[in-house]
Amino acid sequence: MTELVLSFGAMLHLQVVGDRSANRLQARVLGYKPGESIIVDVPGIGFLPTELRLNDLVAARGLVGRHIIGFKCTVLRVCTSPYPYFHLSFPEAVERIALRQSERVTVAIPATITTASGTAVEAELGDLSASGAMLLAPKGLAAHVGDRVQIGFELTFAQVTRRVELAATIRNANSASGSGGDQAKERVGVEFELAEEDRLFVLSYVYECLAKTRGSVDAP
Repeated sequence: MTELVLSFGAMLHLQVVGDRSANRLQARVLGYKPGESIIVDVPGIGFLPTELRLNDLVAARGLVGRHIIGFKCTVLRVCTSPYPYFHLSFPEAVERIALRQSERVTVAIPATITTASGTAVEAELGDLSASGAMLLAPKGLAAHVGDRVQIGFELTFAQVTRRVELAATIRNANSASGSGGDQAKERVGVEFELAEEDRLFVLSYVYECLAKTRGSVDAP
């Protein structure tokens, strides 16, 4: 029997295999019986999502501890009472990728840095991890190594766009190499102070990028 440990309330990101629209559902684990089924619902909705139908083959991804897990399963049952929920077949095999808190993905995401004095400047996330980021910011930021700042940026994951506002500490800063406008910028490395909800969302975004890069974890 496949070894799979899921906690109550754990989030699984589901995509119907063969659906090239890249539509994904964020499903919540309500419980499971090893070898039989996993019971999930979709938080925040009072109706059946049209993306999932009986007998659909589904690719599921999730975060368990410090591992990305991925598996394929089938929609066994669609239930409407007393609320919408699904039974997914228990997977025959589970893939795992170890994910370090410091593992980074390259991005180009607009961001805002607000210093302790209240000065806000536009910047760009150059890379991102669950524990921190590197930003390209204008020189003369008026913040130094050890200073606490506020970082704001938007992430889109599983059709959800969310504005993330994080407290962070500057760990390093140095001039950015390059030409043109890059000469007036510096690289600023920050360490995040993350609430659990934000940590899971950022981790989910990072592991989705890693899964696409590595072509693993059951990417449909």
